[in-house]
Amino acid sequence: AMYAWAQYLGRIIDLDHWQRAYCPLCGSAPALSEIQGKEGARRLRCSLCGTGWYYPRLQCAFCGRRGHKSLGYMAVEGEEEKYRGQTCGSCRRYIKIVVTFDPILPDLLPVEDLATVHLDFVAIERDFFRP
Repeated sequence: AMYAWAQYLGRIIDLDHWQRAYCPLCGSAPALSEIQGKEGARRLRCSLCGTGWYYPRLQCAFCGRRGHKSLGYMAVEGEEEKYRGQTCGSCRRYIKIVVTFDPILPDLLPVEDLATVHLDFVAIERDFFRP
C-alpha cells in the first residue's frame, strides 16, 4: 500500500530539489543509498515506501555533516565495486551503498538489505549504528 501511495505522489511532486536526510513523501529514514548509472549520482531510498531522491555523495545521510573529515567508507574485500558503506564520525551512523545501473525495485529493497548484512557486522564492530 505504501509503495502505491508513494508512486502516486511521486508523479505529482517534484523531487529533483529535495536534498534532506528523510523521505520527502513519508518522512522515514533512508534504508540504503544507490550510486546509479555512468554519472554516479547518489539516491537515498526510503525504508518504508521505497521512494528515491537525490542526495549529495559527500554528506551524511542522517545528520547532514559534509566532507572527508567526518565521512568514511567500509567494505568487504572483493565487494567494493558493488557494496560498501558510508560512515559518519559525527553521528556514528552508517548507510549501505549499492552500486547499480537501474534503481532497485521497491519490493527488492529489503532483499538488498539482507544481501548486505555482512556490512552491518562490520559497522557494529566499528561502533557505528543504523537508525
